[in-house]
Amino acid sequence: MQNFYSHIKYLFSIYVLGIIFFTLIRLCLMFSQWDRVTELPDAFSLMINASVIGFRFDSVISGYILALPLVLLLLSSIIGFENRKLVRFCHIYLCTFYSIALFGCIANIPYFAEFYKHINASVFNWKDEKSFVFTMIMKENIYLMYFLASLIVPALFVYLATILYKRIYKHYKSHFHFPRKVSGFLHKILIFFILGGLCFLGIRGRISQKSPIRVGTAFFSTYMFPNQLALNPIYYFLNSLLETGKKSKQEVRLIPDDDALKLCRIFYHASDSLKSPVVRIVRPDGERKNYNVVVILMESMSADLMKRNGNPNNFTPFLDSLANQSTCFENCYSAGIHTMNGVFSTLFSYPALFTQHPMKTVDIANFQCLPSVLRKNNYQTAYFTTHDDQFDNIGGFLKINGIELIQAQRDYPLNKVKSNLGVPDDYMFERAIPVLTQLSDNGQPFFATMLTASNHAPYIIPDYFKPSMKDIKDQIIEYSDWSIRKFFEMARKEKWFDNTIFVLTGDHGLVTGSQPYEISVSRHHCPLIIYGKDIPERSIAETASQLDIFPTIMGILEIAYANNTFGFDLLKEKRKYALLNSDDIVACVDDSLMYIYSTHGKEALYRYKIKSTENILEKKQEKADEMRQFMFSTMQSAQYIIKNSLTTIQ
Repeated sequence: MQNFYSHIKYLFSIYVLGIIFFTLIRLCLMFSQWDRVTELPDAFSLMINASVIGFRFDSVISGYILALPLVLLLLSSIIGFENRKLVRFCHIYLCTFYSIALFGCIANIPYFAEFYKHINASVFNWKDEKSFVFTMIMKENIYLMYFLASLIVPALFVYLATILYKRIYKHYKSHFHFPRKVSGFLHKILIFFILGGLCFLGIRGRISQKSPIRVGTAFFSTYMFPNQLALNPIYYFLNSLLETGKKSKQEVRLIPDDDALKLCRIFYHASDSLKSPVVRIVRPDGERKNYNVVVILMESMSADLMKRNGNPNNFTPFLDSLANQSTCFENCYSAGIHTMNGVFSTLFSYPALFTQHPMKTVDIANFQCLPSVLRKNNYQTAYFTTHDDQFDNIGGFLKINGIELIQAQRDYPLNKVKSNLGVPDDYMFERAIPVLTQLSDNGQPFFATMLTASNHAPYIIPDYFKPSMKDIKDQIIEYSDWSIRKFFEMARKEKWFDNTIFVLTGDHGLVTGSQPYEISVSRHHCPLIIYGKDIPERSIAETASQLDIFPTIMGILEIAYANNTFGFDLLKEKRKYALLNSDDIVACVDDSLMYIYSTHGKEALYRYKIKSTENILEKKQEKADEMRQFMFSTMQSAQYIIKNSLTTIQ
């Protein structure tokens, strides 16, 4: 019996040790987001509740890890087979899987700070850029710190677990003999079933027969951060992975295709005579204008960083001044939270579809997108980026869809490349000016997209820029704004400047301030500034989306085309709703309300403009239904169009 109880003591000790480590990491996450804690009413009570629920999720992961050793050690002891090699195997097994879990929990902390959500299956979108991601970690001090911690903490766990192992099994001896007493045998069997039942209960997470523990179990309050804190990151990641891995989840399956197509034709005022449900044949009234077009996609540029939107800091003096001289859309939202979404949705006017990577496809589709349509209309097309254009497969995707010239990291001197994000923003702009001048000298109008990267870790600030802020994250925003100013100062000296329309927006926003919802509004709220000699100075409050940039530019240019996209010409049409996609959570917003849908089944409707946390879904059911219909039909139809090769209409 001594060995039998030694196994129980060992397994319980490892369980307790694992819970302690999970709890400490949860506390680290909490303190890393302390500004969110201080914003909460009755924060202490919410943090206690989050910890209690977190214990249940931690027990789920621990239960899965402990299940096999529990069965092997206890059953072998019941039948009288005691073997040190088996015990050692179980110890190595437990150390390995707990180390993996702890590594993931620590790696989740900086990911959460960036995206305001736990690591999910979307990380596999970067599986082909492992060296890029690794270099980014090595170049950024805070990421490097967490990376080192993710190695040290599991090592510490293994060290302590091994001490327990040696102490508990100090007198353990291998032997084999069948149990001699029936009472002892039955006693062990009873204990085995009790412990097995407790392990199963831990895995299940709930006593209720209807359902085991779900992601939604963590949503105990009306405040998002405590709910997120309660989740075990490994549980969330594995759940996300399983959802993505299911065949039924690989594609958008929200409503039947026929229903989606029918609704889309209504929402987008599309023609019934064409196969695609969103095609509108646009025939302008005015004379064509051959303006050059420059689209600047600013990395992580949230509209909430601008003074005009209430930010007390003077982060973006140039953008603020430029907005005052432009047509500025105050309520514009990015389609997704990743750069790939920003590039795709801005140039192609398609929504983000959960965790799907729009440009990493074997068979790259041809779209009627901004660069391809302009190229057909005698425009020269170019794309400028600070780093490797093959990251996220952007370069190859754009080449097939109308971009003729790409200037990327390979085109810059090696001594100018400062990190895996390539050259500083201002150097990219500096090198772009002569290229644009040469294109202008060819006698044809040009279209150019410029993707900045400096406002993304690792943060590299050139020595010649002198910031006024103290925090590096504030300094890099200052630098990003200064780089845009430098570009405009250089461009004003060129002959083509007065004949050029400049469009500035964020590839996505940045998590700033209080974010009480399941989806971070500031991560999507982006500036949309259209500047040009003939563009009127005005502020437009109506809802806008990245998806509208393509049709709006075409409207300014007065060029006839087939609009086979999900965008509207904001200067001639009204967008009722905009979609926000945050991997496994999507939202639909208008000028006051936000409807949220999670793949885990949660729905909510909030008055997001006043940051109310009251879920008014039942009070405004009709409005929520309409927003849901718009969201589901848009996403389902986008999937249908891509899947059925309807992205190009002849």
